[in-house]
Amino acid sequence: MSDRVRPEVVVFDVVETLAALDAVAARLRECHQPEGLLARWFTRLVRDGMALTAAGSYAGFAEVAASALHAETRQALSEEQIGYVVAGFGELTPQPDAVPAIRAAVEAGMRVFTLSNGAPAATRGFLERAGVAGLVEQVLSIDEVGAWKPSPAPYALAVTAAGVPAEQVALVGSTRCPSGGSDNRVVPPAGGSANPGVRRGGCRRRHPRRCHRRPRHPRRPGWRRMRGPGAGPMNPVLVVAGQRPAHRGGPGRLDGAACDHA
Repeated sequence: MSDRVRPEVVVFDVVETLAALDAVAARLRECHQPEGLLARWFTRLVRDGMALTAAGSYAGFAEVAASALHAETRQALSEEQIGYVVAGFGELTPQPDAVPAIRAAVEAGMRVFTLSNGAPAATRGFLERAGVAGLVEQVLSIDEVGAWKPSPAPYALAVTAAGVPAEQVALVGSTRCPSGGSDNRVVPPAGGSANPGVRRGGCRRRHPRRCHRRPRHPRRPGWRRMRGPGAGPMNPVLVVAGQRPAHRGGPGRLDGAACDHA
């Protein structure tokens, strides 16, 4: 017997899931940065935010993004250039299937929220540019709880805001392995039994759990070397309620929370 539950509330991740990073990529090119920098920087950004949360500290998206870009470019960019590139997150445009996905959820009678690592103002601006601000009931941010996803706190915030049992809240997200691969799926945000979503893409490594192992630096022995295909381009996905995901668990989970990153 199926244990699927039709969600009453759909919570969309924003960056990479609804919003494409083309505007940020364009600004990096204007600063004469290599094509592969965006993926490396974004991975570092998310990792640094998670590390702050694990250490019991907090800094907002823009601050962590600027620090991560400084580190990833080895201080090659000026403060002005760093600020210019990071400001690109305020100009994000929707993924091709973002607006249809939100509209489909609303037409199916579901309430729609967003939950992002980014600031609420940035998310609202994105939704307005996409023409769907009126369809989104609540814009939630990690700023409200002072903890980066995948800490349980942001997901608990979403469930509390929804005012329904956790199993009736579905999270829609583009999950990125810290190594640069992607494992895109949708899971309940607080350990419920709902199974909305269609899994597309997926971590391209043979053993997905290894995606949390840091690749060994040639001058620093002792780290595990990652085998298999190299990291590919970002692979965002949108999932709308309907089918059971291919699997649960695996990489990108912490304390039972889903690991969508922004």
